[in-house]
Amino acid sequence: MSEKFIGLTEAEAAKKLEIEGFNSLPQDKKKGFFSILISTLKEPMFILLIISVALYFFLGDFKEALALSGSICIIVAISFYQNQKTEKALAALKELSEPMAKVIREGIIKTIPAREIVPEDILVLSEGERIPADAAILDANNLTVDESILTGESLAVSKTVWNSITPIRRPGGPNLPFLYSGTLITTGHCYAKVIFTGPKSEIGKIGKALSQIKRTKSHLQEETNKFIYKLALLGGILCLVVVIIYGVIRNNWMEGFLAGITLSLSILPEEFVVIMTVFLALGAWRISKKGVLTKDIPAIETLGATTVLCVDKTGTVTFNKMSVAELFHQENTSEQELLEYAVSASRKNTFDPVEIAILEKAKNQDIKIIENKELIKEYTFSKEIMAITNVWQLEGSKNYIFSAKGAPETIIKLCKLSKTDERKFIFQVSEMASTGLKVLAVAKAEGTSLPKTQNEINYKFLGLIGLVDPVRPTVPAAIQVCHKAGIKVIMVTGDYPETAKFVAHKIGLENIQDVVTGQEVSKMSDTELQKVVATSCIFARIIPEEKLRIVNALKANGEIVAMTGDGINDAPALAASHIGIALGQRSTDVAKESASLVLLNGDFSSLVEAISLGRRIYTNIKRAVMYTLAIHVPIAGIALIPPLFHLPLILFPLHIVFLELFIDPSSAIAFETTEADKDTMLKHPRRLNLPFLDNKTLYYSIIQGGIILSICLGVIFFTRYLGFTDSATRTITFVCLILSNIGAMFANINGPKNILHSFISATKSIKLITLGTITLLLATILIPGLRNLFLFSELNTNGILIAIISSLISITLIEIFELIMKTRIKKDDIY
Repeated sequence: MSEKFIGLTEAEAAKKLEIEGFNSLPQDKKKGFFSILISTLKEPMFILLIISVALYFFLGDFKEALALSGSICIIVAISFYQNQKTEKALAALKELSEPMAKVIREGIIKTIPAREIVPEDILVLSEGERIPADAAILDANNLTVDESILTGESLAVSKTVWNSITPIRRPGGPNLPFLYSGTLITTGHCYAKVIFTGPKSEIGKIGKALSQIKRTKSHLQEETNKFIYKLALLGGILCLVVVIIYGVIRNNWMEGFLAGITLSLSILPEEFVVIMTVFLALGAWRISKKGVLTKDIPAIETLGATTVLCVDKTGTVTFNKMSVAELFHQENTSEQELLEYAVSASRKNTFDPVEIAILEKAKNQDIKIIENKELIKEYTFSKEIMAITNVWQLEGSKNYIFSAKGAPETIIKLCKLSKTDERKFIFQVSEMASTGLKVLAVAKAEGTSLPKTQNEINYKFLGLIGLVDPVRPTVPAAIQVCHKAGIKVIMVTGDYPETAKFVAHKIGLENIQDVVTGQEVSKMSDTELQKVVATSCIFARIIPEEKLRIVNALKANGEIVAMTGDGINDAPALAASHIGIALGQRSTDVAKESASLVLLNGDFSSLVEAISLGRRIYTNIKRAVMYTLAIHVPIAGIALIPPLFHLPLILFPLHIVFLELFIDPSSAIAFETTEADKDTMLKHPRRLNLPFLDNKTLYYSIIQGGIILSICLGVIFFTRYLGFTDSATRTITFVCLILSNIGAMFANINGPKNILHSFISATKSIKLITLGTITLLLATILIPGLRNLFLFSELNTNGILIAIISSLISITLIEIFELIMKTRIKKDDIY
């Protein structure tokens, strides 16, 4: 028992931490400036820019070469900033996901970060927990440990108590008195003294690092990478075509190379990589602010597509803070005796909310518990016998006292009651459960021997305890949000059907009359269960194995399933669901490891907010990609078409870099910070099997880009017809392209809203980007040095009017196209 152990003082622990260091394995080094620089310069876009700089130097155009070099430095700086922002977001998630551990210090059980554990700390460990350090067992009950992570042994091994002499040895085999970092307690609980931490532990020696944040590529990233490779191939082919045309027809190979490189730069949408990386990492950080930790980054894109939420009642829908609301005892039993044996069947230093409520009730009623007794044995809870029994022995006595509590049907069966008494107590259980109470039964026994199982003990039934766990006030509104969003909510609980129905009624679940029990589920075939899960919303008295069957049945029906769980036996269901959600502090480590998300505060409404954020993140990614794709159409067209018609080059690499300075920040910052649409949670979930870049999305983006390209080409031909110089034509076309670019951004950033509304409701960052872009554009035209560098010229009144009017025409046509799309294509299909 914990009262046997005092542990270290905080001062002693702090001194040891200073000497030994943190209880953690060596971490991956953060990317430094040079590693970011090298990885950035490896990108195809930067290789092409460096080639352009070399060509300008070769041609003797040092101003253009230096300007292009300076622009490369600016883009590298932006890439560095974006990488740092992503790293900070992931570091914040890492900190939130840091494992915790219970230790005894100064005689008090405390919960501390596992990395702060030091040698000689006393660990308090129980079933389902990962062992945070190598330790020697001081006291244990029914303890078995899964050491497969270190030994490869598939079966859990039993443990014994340390004799304070045997030195720690390598893991392997049963009945060792040592625990090893990273292994998992499968049954029982214990107290253990820490021997080695961090790199000195067995897991540290073999260098097996366990990462809590999985930075794997998502489905979106994979799909967009393939799309980028296809465009890169297209860009390479067209680049060769342009170079050959210039070299053969115009006999100007150098200008041909510059035109070819410009075309390749214009086609290659490097922003896609930035969008995917930044949006998903910052999205995970934003979701964590809502109390939901993302352990698996790709889960974010699935989150918004959830069609079914399978939630536990306790701690998610309710507060998981129990209080005793009703006591029912036998005629020949007192309320005091009922509570006394209920306390004796509980642990003194417990974290279980039911046991805490029983202890508080006994304390409030000033019930005296006999102190001069020793805990001899524990019969643990199992799926076969859903009850626990503590065996006590009074000082100086040879008799054993058995205190049992558990599921009423189990305790009633163990007491071997008459049929009349059995019916009476089951009716009482049903009456209490119908008012929303969680019901436990209590029994006692005495004897001179310790039977192998609880079935062999001659119990006497004492009574029932009714506990209440209040519904969280935010849940009913969150349930309504789910209904409107096309998300079905299913309550899967181990509680009684009557209790589940009562709570379901309070939170506003649909179809609450049809309650399916675990017993009924166990008798159904997989096909029958598929039909039942399609209509039922309440599953009661469900054990973990049945949770897994329910998840698989929903998946077989084509649903995207999010499942909550907290126990070691919930791990299969969490792993099988599309999105496994562990329930914060009360989840076992193995449940957290099987889950994609961790609901830090356990609140159902936080989960619904996370789904809303998941939809927002996906929508913003899609809009950013649509905008990026749309704006690359006119850039590529203006780079390709003039050489084919013997027109002067409009765009050079420096112009592409200027456009990149606008497109990168606007797509990676402006779109990411855009708030969700008001109707985000009024739409049905998107279908997960649909491609991200489907034909409708490509059609929409290409038409938008085609409108801008048509106007810009019209400007080129019109100004040439009017006799404008090459530099004037370039200037007017570039102004039209930039202003149309801004219009396209506002057309895409708020989806179905009109451009004017999008501008008015834009965030501060979007307005700053727009203002900065227009300021830079004016600088390149009005400042002589920059004007010469960009091969621009001063514009007369006619030139200014053409630039402004053509831009307005382009933006107006984009808006008309938006209006047509509203009537002909569902916006949900695009956004």
